[in-house]
Amino acid sequence: MPLLTAMLFGKRRRGGQPTAPDEAPPTEAAPAGTEAAAAIPAPVPLDGEMAMPRWRRPSLLHARMADPAEDVAPIVTMSFADGATAAIDGFERRLIRYHVVELLGAPDELRSASIGSLSHGDEVQLLERAGTYWRVLCPDGREGWVHRMTLGETVAAGPPRPGPDG
Repeated sequence: MPLLTAMLFGKRRRGGQPTAPDEAPPTEAAPAGTEAAAAIPAPVPLDGEMAMPRWRRPSLLHARMADPAEDVAPIVTMSFADGATAAIDGFERRLIRYHVVELLGAPDELRSASIGSLSHGDEVQLLERAGTYWRVLCPDGREGWVHRMTLGETVAAGPPRPGPDG
């Protein structure tokens, strides 16, 4: 029974004597140049939210309740009707089919540099065909090459000019 009570209520030595109480940490601070002073980090002051549990923080509650669809800026598409460059007569105009389409400096995806990117709904004018690529004029004045699969529906029809392939 004494063993059970010792386990429940405190430690005892073999001779029945209680153990010495644990030593309290020293209250004096170590000198500034010692390693002990560098090992103890300085206390960081907590602002109002940092003292709260994460699930109660107002900023996180607001972020959870916010609707990302409300914060999206409207997408502005490029068009020759309001662009910096006017459309050239006699060339077909098309819309871009996908959201991120690279405008290339040459009709080769691997060996050419990217001039910029076009987005879904942007209007381009087809100038020249080389294989599976079209040289296009953008409403902002840029000229580059896009793959023919990225071109969507026709905006204004004009007689297409033949490319080098015929």
